[in-house]
Amino acid sequence: HDEDVILIAQNALANCLYDLGREDEALDLEREIYARDVAMHGADHQESLVAANNIIFSLVKNGSKFDEARAFGREQVALARRALGADNSLTLSIEQGNARSQWKDPDATRETLRAVAKTLQDLIRRQRRVLGANHPELLETQQDLSELEARLASLDGA
Repeated sequence: HDEDVILIAQNALANCLYDLGREDEALDLEREIYARDVAMHGADHQESLVAANNIIFSLVKNGSKFDEARAFGREQVALARRALGADNSLTLSIEQGNARSQWKDPDATRETLRAVAKTLQDLIRRQRRVLGANHPELLETQQDLSELEARLASLDGA
């Protein structure tokens, strides 16, 4: 129990570090939290998957760690689907982060971008059904798809 309280406090500290622009320190702390969650609960436990989700989004926000985000994200999507089911809200969030790790990469190919667009369309359908039409994560995913489609249109026009 004390360890869980410490992890919650460390997660709040990681968020503060991000807000202060100290992204590398925050990411290091998130990795430590994830490792401790896995050691305490196992990789497929909800707490570990929440910590993993934080890392995926942080790696994407970093803007230079797309390869790591993609590899880690794929692994976490598979774990979340097995442990929680494909339509669990945390699974959906992990899938959203994994999709971002692919399409936000400036080196992503057209083929990858088109595949991610299909993934986001499916994700949007599931998020609407599970989370509701006005849920913030659904709105973010819709924005992601809109930005991705604009990127594809500019590439196709080039």
